[in-house]
Amino acid sequence: MNRPNLKFEKPHASNPASLLRSLTIIATISVLFIMTASTYGLYTVYARHIVAGAEDDAVDVSNALLNAHRNLLLSEENGRSVVRIDDNSVEALDRDLRKFLKPFSIIKIKIYSPQKEILYSTDRKIIGHMDGNNVRLGRALAGNNDSLLEKKEEVLDLADEKHFDVDVVETYVPIRDKLGKIIGSFEIYVDVTKYRNEHINVVVTSAIMLLLVISAVHVGALVVVRKLTGQLKKVHAELEQMAIKDELTGIFNRRHILSKANFKAISRQREGELTIGVLNMDVDYFKSVNDTYGHLVGDEVLKEISRRLTDSCRASDLAGRIGGEEFIVLLPDTAMTEIIAIAERIHRSVGEKPFHVEQHDLAVTISVGVACTLPGEKDLSQAIRRADTALYRAKNMGRNRIEIAET
Repeated sequence: MNRPNLKFEKPHASNPASLLRSLTIIATISVLFIMTASTYGLYTVYARHIVAGAEDDAVDVSNALLNAHRNLLLSEENGRSVVRIDDNSVEALDRDLRKFLKPFSIIKIKIYSPQKEILYSTDRKIIGHMDGNNVRLGRALAGNNDSLLEKKEEVLDLADEKHFDVDVVETYVPIRDKLGKIIGSFEIYVDVTKYRNEHINVVVTSAIMLLLVISAVHVGALVVVRKLTGQLKKVHAELEQMAIKDELTGIFNRRHILSKANFKAISRQREGELTIGVLNMDVDYFKSVNDTYGHLVGDEVLKEISRRLTDSCRASDLAGRIGGEEFIVLLPDTAMTEIIAIAERIHRSVGEKPFHVEQHDLAVTISVGVACTLPGEKDLSQAIRRADTALYRAKNMGRNRIEIAET
């Protein structure tokens, strides 16, 4: 048996919760981004600091070498100084340089001519080679120091001993004559491996401190946002209730009832299946209650009618106030016999027991129009019209009665 798929559900109020989740996700992503960027930035800054220090050392060593071994490195040609190393002086220069550089963290050195020829190297086998495509050397010969931090899997030091996994700063330093003209270049390899652990410790420590600060701010912000979201959720729920509930009686209002009435849920209904019942109700002679006892008493009467109406309905039924003293009840998945039984129960609950309001005992009755959906109807609008017609007939026939719509 196919039953109409009419479900009266409370709208899902998840917007504040979704907002909190979205803010949490955004904040977490932001923290991760900040930490990643900051850690990379710290690593880069400290690496630059190491490179700058090694470059200063290389420049100092270059100047000291030039001053201490000028006679082996420079020659006079047409009244000008040039970098020239005689083959006969290579052995003496190599011996003196290794001895001179022993106290420093230098593991390799080269000397270039302005034409990019290697005039000297602690790696003797490359002396005499040209390095014409060396861009960094070109910058040095143009007058600029050029330093770069690199990791070497294996290097030979000045004592020809192998070292593995070494951090080296390679620095090109221009060689200038007394007039400042560039006449060659040094390439000096400074071993900075000893700074590696310090580099890592500084970056890790700084990153941890930054993470703690950001986390504290993040958690504090989330606490505030959670609190504000809770308040927003409460306001959202109140606004939602105001949108669907009648302010006076607390049952559903006209707008919500009619939106449910227009819910297309019975397009497949067939002959003999359970129907959707509609009860239209009106408080008899309600104007006289307001005129005699005042509107405050009238409001209390409407509230009590709403309570009795709700108590007489099933959990699946939908009761609402659609006008001043007009009420409606929708009964999903209900056979006509049961629709009439519920209408009679509601009618008795209102009329059989007096309303005690502000020391007044009031006899209040209602008129009820009953209808149900018919096969082939696409929504509840026609059933509501039939129930409304039955209600007017009940009022015209003396009130305080139930009338069933004609089909």
